[in-house]
Amino acid sequence: MDRKEPESKGPLQECIAYAQEGQYDQSIVFCDRVIVNHPEFAEAYLHRGNAHRNLGRYEKAISDYDTAIALDPDNEEFYNHRAIAYRKLGQADKAIADCNKALELNPRSVEAYINRGNAYIRKRQYDQVISDFNKAIELDPLSADAYFNRGLIFASAKKQYDEAIADISKAIQINPEFARAYYSRGLVYDAKGNYQRAVIDYNRAIEIDPGFAKAYAKRGIFYGRMGQNRRFCADLLKACELGSCKYLEVARNVGACPSIP
Repeated sequence: MDRKEPESKGPLQECIAYAQEGQYDQSIVFCDRVIVNHPEFAEAYLHRGNAHRNLGRYEKAISDYDTAIALDPDNEEFYNHRAIAYRKLGQADKAIADCNKALELNPRSVEAYINRGNAYIRKRQYDQVISDFNKAIELDPLSADAYFNRGLIFASAKKQYDEAIADISKAIQINPEFARAYYSRGLVYDAKGNYQRAVIDYNRAIEIDPGFAKAYAKRGIFYGRMGQNRRFCADLLKACELGSCKYLEVARNVGACPSIP
């Protein structure tokens, strides 16, 4: 038996399953069980690190990724995940170094090119960002994430809205349940002044993910533009209930939605 593999994968499977359901604290409980019994099993540290990262505990995530890498330094996946945590902490250079290491181990790692491109965004090196996303698409023409991320850069950094819409639409074609892509394409249509088309995308984002607070907020703003005050206030309230209260607070400050507590 490989010394890195535990005899029973039951707790590890539970660790992964809870993470897939978004129950990250429970995932950590089961990862802990694996690590206690099999402290040499690198994959358990990876999954526990991922759970910590999804909870915003980036330092703890990096500590777990460090251990995973110490146990298995030739696994590109560990560097890719640590790069994400470094980027979340604003440590772009460390994130880029990890992506470079992942690419050294696997020059065809689509994830590493996407992660490195996202890290270069922090440094505002947008030509390098697009180059990395281009390479990811070249390696995997069906990577919805690569098209989506390139589309975001076309929109936000380059103000090339038509190119952005084309890329994000491609991401949606590849993954029709990509709620963030519909929302983001709605933002681009909004920037172009095509508000009717934008609201169609916000509606679809909400349909896919009823907990998408920002989509409710942006749809509410559309209703406000149309003079549909009841819908305007209802959407801003819903967004606030889901954790995004900024627009509701602005509305109340100017005397709108006065009955909302």
